Amino acid sequence: MSNEVDEQLNRLRDKKDSISKSWDQTRNKELLAFFIGIIPRLFDAERCSIFILDPASDRVWLEAGTGVSEKQIEVPKTGSLVGEVISTGQSRRLSDMDGSTGTHRDTDAKTGFVTRTALCVPVRNLAGQQVTGAIQVLNTNAKGGFSEDDSQVLENLGHYLQMSIENVFLNQELLDISEKLNRRLQSVERIQKAVSDG
Repeated sequence: MSNEVDEQLNRLRDKKDSISKSWDQTRNKELLAFFIGIIPRLFDAERCSIFILDPASDRVWLEAGTGVSEKQIEVPKTGSLVGEVISTGQSRRLSDMDGSTGTHRDTDAKTGFVTRTALCVPVRNLAGQQVTGAIQVLNTNAKGGFSEDDSQVLENLGHYLQMSIENVFLNQELLDISEKLNRRLQSVERIQKAVSDG
């Protein structure tokens, strides 16, 4: 019986490892990198960031961005431009941010970047009912800052980006479940070893 359980546990562990590797390879990073590369050019801007909302923990983190690493930036849902856009579901355009206070100043200090103008739009789930993230574009070179047309174009891009964002979130959720399963398997192995030794 013990060998049979060991074999089952090993098969499950191998299957879990195989699935984890597959998830890691299909996280749509190439598509996100494409958007991060193309959006600043489209808006004649310096940077673009894509943020994800985890509804379970209410955390908002950076998934991809110009000049920053994944999850390098986490923003609060209250008191930040990205958090406000995610909470309200409304796009925002801001100018003269380098002269104003806010959480963007903390992020600027951390990254060495200076935010002057910003356009941030919500990204909704495929059903359009729930905000699952945000796209933020910083420092346009256009006179007068970002326009209403810019907001509309970025919202449309967000619609096409949504599937990739949902996949990123689901992959993260699956990895969390995989880690929990691995801890439970290790616990079962310890119990099994204690029973067989004792």
